[in-house]
Amino acid sequence: CGYCGMGRFARLYPERTVNVGIQEQSMLSVAAESEEILLSDIACGDVFLKGGSPGHVVLVADVCENEEGQKAFLLAQGYMPAQEFHLLKNPRHDSDPWYYEQEVKYPLATPEYTFPEGSFKRLSYQR
Repeated sequence: CGYCGMGRFARLYPERTVNVGIQEQSMLSVAAESEEILLSDIACGDVFLKGGSPGHVVLVADVCENEEGQKAFLLAQGYMPAQEFHLLKNPRHDSDPWYYEQEVKYPLATPEYTFPEGSFKRLSYQR
């Protein structure tokens, strides 16, 4: 992240990382257990969620912030059952996987899914 060197949130704040058993839940139940939040409130463990059966979720894996307060974040995903969990490329930037808050427009495009406005959520057990 060109914003703060490296955003290594999980290493710096292990007590604030999320350990979610997504492999045991359907996207319908995850949707029911989450609330919409503002992108400006982004934190590790928040999700972009497409509820349904099948649905899909991408997880905010890391967040960093520059001196001006602008945020950037990494997204990650796996499949059901959760396997080969990996960081996503940002389709807007060939060599930079970070998503920049000021560039986010809806629908948000990831390499394989798009997420409509209102899909950015915080899981109820993450509060």
